[in-house]
Amino acid sequence: MTRTTNHLAGTRLKYHEVVTAEGDRAWDGFYDSLTGEDCSAAFAGDGKMRCVPRSRFETQVFYTDAACSDPVYLKDATCDHKYLELFDRSVACMPQVQLFAPGAAYTGPTFQAGPSGTCVPNTTPNLTFARKGALVDPSTLAEVEPAQLPEPGRIARVGYKSADGAFMVSGYHDTQLDIDCNFGLLRDGKQHCYPRFNNAPEFSDAMCQTTLLGVSTACGVKPDLYFSRSSQDGCNAGTIAVKADQPFTGQEYERDPADGSCAAVPSGASPDLTLYTSVDLPDSAVPEIAYTTVDSDPGRLKPMYRTATDGSCSFYDFWDSELKIACTFLGDPESGYSCYPDVGSYNLDKGFSDAGCSVAVDYLSEKTCFASQVPKYIVTWTYGDCGARTQSARQVGAGVVGAAAALFVGAPGNCSPIVVDPDSTYFTVGPALPPSTFVSGQRAPL
Repeated sequence: MTRTTNHLAGTRLKYHEVVTAEGDRAWDGFYDSLTGEDCSAAFAGDGKMRCVPRSRFETQVFYTDAACSDPVYLKDATCDHKYLELFDRSVACMPQVQLFAPGAAYTGPTFQAGPSGTCVPNTTPNLTFARKGALVDPSTLAEVEPAQLPEPGRIARVGYKSADGAFMVSGYHDTQLDIDCNFGLLRDGKQHCYPRFNNAPEFSDAMCQTTLLGVSTACGVKPDLYFSRSSQDGCNAGTIAVKADQPFTGQEYERDPADGSCAAVPSGASPDLTLYTSVDLPDSAVPEIAYTTVDSDPGRLKPMYRTATDGSCSFYDFWDSELKIACTFLGDPESGYSCYPDVGSYNLDKGFSDAGCSVAVDYLSEKTCFASQVPKYIVTWTYGDCGARTQSARQVGAGVVGAAAALFVGAPGNCSPIVVDPDSTYFTVGPALPPSTFVSGQRAPL
């Protein structure tokens, strides 16, 4: 069977797989085979990195008194959380997850921390609270440590390894530039593994046009010198790889998010952050990859890989040979999984397809020069209790350029055409497709 995961299972730390009727297998998270609990790498209460059972959210803290000094903890009975999950942030650079068994139930009045250090009554009804019970001994959790897998090419897998042979991939590393990298398109229209974005808000000029790089030295980490930034230059927009050049000691400026104005700000606000000028790099400075599909693989789904001429190779996802799309398995163990289109997020607008504003329609728009990148399908999400989310796939219609888009807003009796951008293409989006449109699977342990 062709490899369809980048993770490695150990004798104790194993991973779930989603398995289809045709025998396709997709990774679906690690679990500790000694306890049967799903887990992920995090600092445990003893300061060591371990595979810690996790819920979707940190447990919320409330109080029994108006001084907010006697804590109790929200225990949502509908979410079936086994532990109270608390974070200890008292140790710099090492937020530790501490797990406690729920203790005695508390049914009295509650308070919560308010703004500016105040303590205010909790007014949300029908909540369930518990005292903190016994601490889960961190030493019972499998220990892991940061590691990098040796690879034949320039792009290496990084993550966490355990003594039992497991390896949890958390990302990828450009071994030539010695920098973690993400896969995506650059302005040459090709896929690359490029450095992470630098989100420093500072500029070196009073017009807020020349961005600076914020290079962090917090927590004693080796400072990164390579980053990427987003260029909003019309049809030349895209991601650009950059290198930190010279430390910047002049006047700093920031753009006001409310009105877009540019104003001087105090310099050197953070002792753990050094500002640098930057130099744009050619796209060829970061590794280029291609997507390779194993068409000879039997069945509807074909495995896809990221490959490079230097031998770098990692599993990407599946190719649905009927729908002609890349897909990834989404779902949950209870209701099952389907291989939904693997696409980025899109914001949908609501309107009508008729001049009487009676036929509702969702649509999206994209600059015409990028319209070819709009996928045939998009995935939207509905969020429920306990962090649950349900996905729906929807088909994207043919694009219509500018003023030719017959889309309207308003209400019956007060309906008008949308204000169109002549340089954009508009796509209507159909209703949710039935899950049977896609290949289904069920979770099974390795």
